[in-house]
Amino acid sequence: MSGRNLQLQENAGLSQEAVEAYEATFLQELQSNPPAGTTVLSVDITSITDDENGNLVFTFVTTSVVDCPAPCDQAQAEAESAAALQDVLATSVSSGDFAMALQANLANVTDCGGTTAQPILCDDLQASAANATVAADITSLDVCPSTNVIECVNGNATSVGGVAVNSSITCKDACAGNCCVGGNVPKKNFTNGIYIGKYEVYEPACDGLTASICMDGKTCNGGYACTEANVSSIFLGCNGVRSCQKAGKNGYIGSVTNGCYGDRSCRYAANIGSIFLGCNGVYSCKDAGKGGSIGEITNSCYGDVACAFAAEDGGYIGQIANSCNSDDACRSAGFRGNISLGIVDSCNAKKSCFYAASYGNAILTIGNACNSDYACFRAAYFNVGDIPSGIIGCCNTGNATFRSEGICYKANETTLFTQDPTCIIAPVSVSATADSGSDLVNKDEIALGDFLIDLAHELYKLVKELAKNKKDYLGKFNFCGC
Repeated sequence: MSGRNLQLQENAGLSQEAVEAYEATFLQELQSNPPAGTTVLSVDITSITDDENGNLVFTFVTTSVVDCPAPCDQAQAEAESAAALQDVLATSVSSGDFAMALQANLANVTDCGGTTAQPILCDDLQASAANATVAADITSLDVCPSTNVIECVNGNATSVGGVAVNSSITCKDACAGNCCVGGNVPKKNFTNGIYIGKYEVYEPACDGLTASICMDGKTCNGGYACTEANVSSIFLGCNGVRSCQKAGKNGYIGSVTNGCYGDRSCRYAANIGSIFLGCNGVYSCKDAGKGGSIGEITNSCYGDVACAFAAEDGGYIGQIANSCNSDDACRSAGFRGNISLGIVDSCNAKKSCFYAASYGNAILTIGNACNSDYACFRAAYFNVGDIPSGIIGCCNTGNATFRSEGICYKANETTLFTQDPTCIIAPVSVSATADSGSDLVNKDEIALGDFLIDLAHELYKLVKELAKNKKDYLGKFNFCGC
């Protein structure tokens, strides 16, 4: 996570669901191998911040019961338990178990309870030493151990664990079942030109792949997964039938980390600086950035068809962060259009921001906005008109059952403030800095990836400044996509 700006709210910009997933995963790992005599009851994260290197730093309270039979030194028992809990977390994080468990976890936090001979309710068991260890080691979530890295060029392995290998060895064979595992792919069945149903055929994975991949048991698994893809690095990603198929082939993708889970997820996606904890769902991020560009996708696009076709065909989205987390959310957003500063903590509801800023139109940014079903559907769409001041801190009310009933439906610069008067206008100085990004698709591949990520970080700062302006304007501000 080094270099990523995730600080737009108290919990480093993570959605509440993501925070609860971290809590559930910490709890699961602590309960899976607890210290002798310790029962861990709950984990409550009190804060998540970003240090100067971009690493997530967690502060959390573990509530435990420590069995300390008489004669008992309670302070010593508590200290020993805290040190042991630290080791459990450090081992889990370094081994990659934490990253895999995080994928499926949601919150299941329970209050302190239970009795033992002499219970110690460890509210003070802050695991302060563990906090420092996890803060340092948590970055392994986006780094494959060097011994597990396979360098692939056009489907053949050039090195495994840093050791050169015969170029005739395929990536699939080099993985030895730990990545690039194929699977059954549905095919259409016709008789005399008449469709009669589907059948399945086993198809391999990673044919023609150019990428640095990881033997982590997850990467590039599924029929046609990662076939003919061009991605700088993939770790715990691209899992599902046709996932990442031809991703980056007609452009560039910097990295996929803990992302692109689901059949056809990220298929044909291109010109994206990085995908981190994103694009999880059937067809999610399919064709995203193809022929256009997206700075980076972070903690976003969770849902079937979420972010599919976003910024395609000459479109541009500065970033998608903590956003578009629902079925069809942000589908075709920025298609042939432009959302300069990106989508931040927004569009986290069914079909929200669908077709926003598409077909030649533009929105400065969507920030803390459009978080209800069908909200901002076709905002700044086609001949509706642009929204140069952005959609900021509004259009979050109601959950419509049909697109035309959604708040800020087909909004433009004029009608937006009529539909929701709480929207604010971005400062002119911020509007003037917006880059259409129209020339990005012609950049050198590696330069493009680095540029998109750097630009996304700068744009994130601008959106954060908008948040500050809103706070000054209204006296309160909560940049939350919940």
